[in-house]
Amino acid sequence: MVESAVRTVRITTGQEVVGERVSVRPLAGPAAAYLLKPDAEWTWSDLRDYVLDKIREVSGRPAPRDPAKEKAIFSSFLSRYQEFSGMIARHAFEGPDAGWWRGAVIGMNRFCRGSDPFFADVIVGRLVAKMQAEAVS
Repeated sequence: MVESAVRTVRITTGQEVVGERVSVRPLAGPAAAYLLKPDAEWTWSDLRDYVLDKIREVSGRPAPRDPAKEKAIFSSFLSRYQEFSGMIARHAFEGPDAGWWRGAVIGMNRFCRGSDPFFADVIVGRLVAKMQAEAVS
């Protein structure tokens, strides 16, 4: 878990000494390699890191961690949706409802196969319709 750091900074300007406490909170977890790549190039772990970082941002607390379950969920999701997987995740957390789906905060289980008809397939439909509308314009 990444925690905030608080430190005191002392700045001396001529004769005046100014003291200030600064709190630093990282924007993303320690494994945020996804920030450096386009989402079409994300691996299952990049997808996982993005989703878990966004869950923490929306809910205000980290999601419970289970590495084996995470690998199974996100590698399977990536293989099912291939080039759409990053776009689906971004739409879910950056789209109109930003982290909420059907009145609930989006959790890791939304990326499980059982949620596909009610979550990922719906988002893919929206993305495809948007791409088609942009192509016509």
